[in-house]
Amino acid sequence: MKTLDEKLQESIERGDLNLTDLDSRAYKIVFGALKKDPDIALKTQFADSVIKKIMSVKERHAVRMNYLWLSAGVFVLFVTAIITIILTNFRPALGAFQFIVNYGGLLIVAGFLIGFFQWIDKKVLVHKSVI
Repeated sequence: MKTLDEKLQESIERGDLNLTDLDSRAYKIVFGALKKDPDIALKTQFADSVIKKIMSVKERHAVRMNYLWLSAGVFVLFVTAIITIILTNFRPALGAFQFIVNYGGLLIVAGFLIGFFQWIDKKVLVHKSVI
């Protein structure tokens, strides 16, 4: 059984209009308006901005996954180190590294240089994203 709305829509599509009926006139106005294309124009870079947003979501997901894998790796490293220390009865001693005590300044400068080169690598060199 068809509703009144469906009957009105079919009669308007067939062209059998009863323009004295208020519902028929309202449906004719609505369907006439729906047949027209909207006067909306998208910006020329609309597709580019949508793709950019999608890529930024993918990049955030990739970064999150990288941190997850990094955390898992560090956790496994510490667990493995603790198990190894327990199983081998490891006792820390300087032993062979006793000579390093005399070169403390050299170690500080080396650490500073390594950090400096890492900073230069991040700031100066352009790295392409994999995504």
